[in-house]
Amino acid sequence: MFGSDVFVEYMIKRKKGAKDWALLLGAVVLAVVLVWLSFLAAVAVNFPIIPYFVIIACGYGLYWVWTQSSLEFEYSFTNGDITVDKIIAKRKRKRVVSFDAKNVELIGEVGENTVKAGSEVKTVYRTGVLASGQGGWYIVYSRDGGSSKSMLLFSPNEKFIQALKPFLPARVRLDAFGRN
Repeated sequence: MFGSDVFVEYMIKRKKGAKDWALLLGAVVLAVVLVWLSFLAAVAVNFPIIPYFVIIACGYGLYWVWTQSSLEFEYSFTNGDITVDKIIAKRKRKRVVSFDAKNVELIGEVGENTVKAGSEVKTVYRTGVLASGQGGWYIVYSRDGGSSKSMLLFSPNEKFIQALKPFLPARVRLDAFGRN
């Protein structure tokens, strides 16, 4: 049957949190201290070119730290395969998780029942923007029907959820969405 492939993709940018800002502030303080020490070393050994190299190195280091804190997550759904990739600084792509929708055991919006759903989970993948815990979803799945369960916490859009529904096992779909 032609044209029956389902492909949905959604990208979300993670906002910088307190941990990211603390790391950036620490990097700036370290750079200032290193530049100051390089000026002292240049005077002590009478070699005035040292601070120029240190300033260039610190500038590159600050640029690298700043860009590394820029994260995006790409959710892809293709004919039952769910894939989440982390994109770092719009340059580097790293696969976070990939699994088949037929291995999903639970799905739902993040809330009070999320803790209960995650009690048997060994690995949790946190992607997206779940700072307040609202607007996010969780999926509990097993790898190839095994006993080891994992949980994906993510922030999909409605189109992604609607594309996912038909590929879920019937019991999971009824528990999560009813007869809709």
